[in-house]
Amino acid sequence: MSRNAGDRSISAWHLWGSSALVGIALMLLLGLTLWLAYEPLAGWNAVASYTIALAKALLVVLIFMKLARSPWLLSLAALAGLVWLGTLFAITFTDYPFRQVGERIQTIPSERSEGADARPPGWTFP
Repeated sequence: MSRNAGDRSISAWHLWGSSALVGIALMLLLGLTLWLAYEPLAGWNAVASYTIALAKALLVVLIFMKLARSPWLLSLAALAGLVWLGTLFAITFTDYPFRQVGERIQTIPSERSEGADARPPGWTFP
């Protein structure tokens, strides 16, 4: 009977062990991201943050989604999804700089923060 209990613990470790280790690694990377948000690195904060985000994404994709041991067609579909996402971001980021000044999103100042008499030039309120 103890042999069966031992076999179950080994299979439980095999089932949950890698997920637990990846979960711990993700939590450590989250803590590193939080620490990095308050630590000035003289312009390197964005590079470090994107590197940490890439590491977290790779852990999720390769371990939790099991893309590392998947057939090549599934890996190709995931790559096609990333290419499509990159295309959509590229289209979005090339559209915004070429808009005219009047087409861009304008914010209306809050009446509470600047008072009721603070109105942008050219705007009329009833």
